[in-house]
Amino acid sequence: MIAKARRVPLALRRILLRALTPGPSPTVVVRYRSRGRVCVVHFPAGSIDGRNSRLIGARLRRAPRPRTVVFELDLRNVTHLSPDGAMAFFTALKAARQRGIRLVITHAGDQPLRTLRQVGFLRALSGPALPPPSLPPIEE
Repeated sequence: MIAKARRVPLALRRILLRALTPGPSPTVVVRYRSRGRVCVVHFPAGSIDGRNSRLIGARLRRAPRPRTVVFELDLRNVTHLSPDGAMAFFTALKAARQRGIRLVITHAGDQPLRTLRQVGFLRALSGPALPPPSLPPIEE
C-alpha cells in the first residue's frame, strides 16, 4: 500500500527554504568616482561570513576598473564579520596589489574591525604593496 503524500504548509516551506539557502544575498553596490579612478564598494546590511564570503570575494575581484587607483571597501552596513567572511577581503587585497591598486577600509564598526585585526588583515593592509626585491646571493 502506498501512503498518500502530505502537503507541506506554506509557512513551513518558507522556513525550510530559508534554512537551506546559503545566507543573505551577497549583492554589493559598486560606485566609481573621479572618472573611475576611485572604486567604492558598499556592502549590504547584515553579516559577512562563510556562507557568502566566496561570492563576495569573486565580486570584489571584478570590481576595480583598469584606471582604478584607490579601491575603497565601505563597511558601514556590515553588522557582523566572521573570520571566514574576512577571507573575501584577503582576496580583494591580493587582487588589488597585483594591479597596483591601494585598498582602503572605511566606516568599519567595532566588531568587524576587531575581526579584521584578529585575522591579521590590518597588518597585511599596512604592509608593503609589493614584496621586496630578492637580493643576489652573497659571494664569499
